[in-house]
Amino acid sequence: VLRAGQGFLNLRSKRISYRQDALNPWNYSWIDFVAPDMAQQLFSLIDFDSDLVFEFDRTLPYAQAIASAKGSANGFEAASVWYRILHLLSKDSHKKTENTLSQMQKNAADALKIIEKDYKNPDFSASSLAERLHLSRGYLRNIFSKYYGIPPTEYIVKTRINRACELLSETEYPIKIISRSVGWEDALAFSAIFKKHIGVSPSRYRNDNTIKGILQ
Repeated sequence: VLRAGQGFLNLRSKRISYRQDALNPWNYSWIDFVAPDMAQQLFSLIDFDSDLVFEFDRTLPYAQAIASAKGSANGFEAASVWYRILHLLSKDSHKKTENTLSQMQKNAADALKIIEKDYKNPDFSASSLAERLHLSRGYLRNIFSKYYGIPPTEYIVKTRINRACELLSETEYPIKIISRSVGWEDALAFSAIFKKHIGVSPSRYRNDNTIKGILQ
């Protein structure tokens, strides 16, 4: 439920629903951002929560700025509106602070440390990682992707595959043992995922000295 003084960002890649308070309904203004870097600029200024909701200073003329975008006939007028909104956000008392940024970076770094330590556990997943850090999955995905370029689920798979490559190259352990040692109980599932990412089966990777790549 949203209340007065809150805004929200609706990314094109996600389906999110919001509802107003039945006893105190509200009107809202909205603006469509089309350039890919616009969302990144918003993330750099706004202290979003895990649902991409944020607080804003109601004394600042956001509604007027957004209203002025209606009927903008050319790119210069649209750009003027955009920079006006950025200017307001930079003055907003709720804007992101250095402490907020530091906490985000710490959460992402803590997540990375846990992955490097616990990826061998077959029960370990992005969901269990989020629970351990007391974060929502969506928020963890956002901050981890921000600092490390990929979501935690993909990073876990990459870490497991890279370790499997090392074991296949450096040891004579059976593939079933290697599968378990990197977090997959099912050797067939491990082989399928390995081939999907590396391009060949684990056995061929081990026997063919010309195939010695790891995931970057």
